[in-house]
Amino acid sequence: MTATTLSEHRLRAEREAIAERYRTVVPLSADLEVPIFEGAIDVDGVDYQVRLILPPRYPSIPPVVGEIDGPGGRVVRPEWSMYRFSDGTICLFPHGNDSQTWGRDRLAVEALDRFVELKRLEIAQDRGPRRALYQAGWRLVVPPGIARVMLLPGSHGTIRVRAASTGRGDRFVDAIRFDAPQIPPVEIGASSPWIAALTAEQWIPWVHHAFDGRSWGEIGRTADHLEEELQAALPEAHCRRIRTSAAIALVRGSDPAGAEPDLALFARDPQRVGVLHTPEVVLAAPEDLFYQRVDGVMNDRDALAEATVVMIGLGSLGSAVALALARAGVRHFVLVDPDDLRIDNVCRHVGTLRDLGRLKVEVVGDAITSINPLAAITTIAKWFAWDLPGIGAGVEIDRLLAETSKTILISTCAVGRVEQQINELSVRRGVPAVYGTALGAAEHARVFRVIPGETPCYACIIAAQDREPERHPRFAIDGVLAELHAPYVDPSLPGLGVDITMIAMIAARVALQTAARVVEVTAGLGPEDDHVLWTNRGGWVFDRPLQASAERFSRDPACPVCGSTPA
Repeated sequence: MTATTLSEHRLRAEREAIAERYRTVVPLSADLEVPIFEGAIDVDGVDYQVRLILPPRYPSIPPVVGEIDGPGGRVVRPEWSMYRFSDGTICLFPHGNDSQTWGRDRLAVEALDRFVELKRLEIAQDRGPRRALYQAGWRLVVPPGIARVMLLPGSHGTIRVRAASTGRGDRFVDAIRFDAPQIPPVEIGASSPWIAALTAEQWIPWVHHAFDGRSWGEIGRTADHLEEELQAALPEAHCRRIRTSAAIALVRGSDPAGAEPDLALFARDPQRVGVLHTPEVVLAAPEDLFYQRVDGVMNDRDALAEATVVMIGLGSLGSAVALALARAGVRHFVLVDPDDLRIDNVCRHVGTLRDLGRLKVEVVGDAITSINPLAAITTIAKWFAWDLPGIGAGVEIDRLLAETSKTILISTCAVGRVEQQINELSVRRGVPAVYGTALGAAEHARVFRVIPGETPCYACIIAAQDREPERHPRFAIDGVLAELHAPYVDPSLPGLGVDITMIAMIAARVALQTAARVVEVTAGLGPEDDHVLWTNRGGWVFDRPLQASAERFSRDPACPVCGSTPA
């Protein structure tokens, strides 16, 4: 089998599996390059015409399934927008490590099984194209505590919905009021940093009613029909408020103590009279959803919140590393850098023009808390130095390491004397250190870590490079530039932001693996290397672009820094 053409054996297996389960779906041709199947599939007594395509590079990529308007017809765009591609075909298999993701060992008949499952979901939720009810492009997130309070029999009132803006995007309920004056209003997490970051808010009415067990799609199939339903269930004063509201939430259920509320929200379409949109309703708090796409990859991701990361150097490389760690779950940061943001920094830094003149530690600290408002940030706008009394941060960091456990140091300043001081501190305090350096015009990189008592220290590496330069390459700028330029000391040193970002991701990965060791969890990032060389453009020790290699060093028993440290 090649990458573009199916073997006769594989195609025969595909045909037999489809014929066994869906006899009315038949191949249109014997083309081995792009086989196409069409036919009708019965879903609970209703026939739906489908087209199944095995695209080029199948089975390395999944099959394509679309509902069509008749034999040989056009693809019908499904209303369940979360499961469709822009051309109307259906997204059937998730990406990543999910057990349901597509794999070469699966057969295309499974795509037809998924189509049947989604059709049944569409029917159950009554979101078919024959309704005037459309899936909204955003979600409503409701804390379970508020949802259960809404189950008080016969209750109605208003809920406060917060969002980052008035446009699309997730919206979060954080407070509820009752029309009954004897029931006090309820606020959940109103003072939480998560809620404080959501500045747009509106109050919308809500109603608790049984609605005779009918589907939400039937109840809200049009705006007029929903209004008729509510008029039959509510006082006229409440109905008048609903008529002028852009949205309404409906809830049903009868056991506030333990029942799972059934909640729906209907929003009017301002451009199409009579049309309602309904978002997906998620019963959760914002912080429960924040790392949803990280969990499952990293085991015990919550443990990373116990680690403290000391970042020395918050330039283009360090700032990107800090944000990557915040997105992975690190919450405690100590940021060290004396500089402010200049206009020539912006093309590579996480800061923007709005941050010009601000200290880099403040810019990066704000960026971290804008990602995770629960992050704890300590900023030190000083050089990392022991020999600058009053303006050096070394003594301050030393004191912090003496008082704080589960800490790692990250250096992206690329200044030799500073890296040496960080190394001495790392070994003396037994704290791991990660070094990230962009070499030349950021076309190469060196990223390595020092784990005291286990790996060579920074001084061991420098000594090995001096003794065996052929075995342990050291990058050097040729010609007159060698005398004029030192990385990160001369701000005019060139380098594309895209290259800096790629180096930062390697450094962040090594830092994340190291932080996971400190808190004694598995990072879920695969094999670990202590010393990585990388190139974007080739040359140096590489024969082509975009390569990485692991370099092996040994501890020097005579090292003046770590030679006496137990292995």
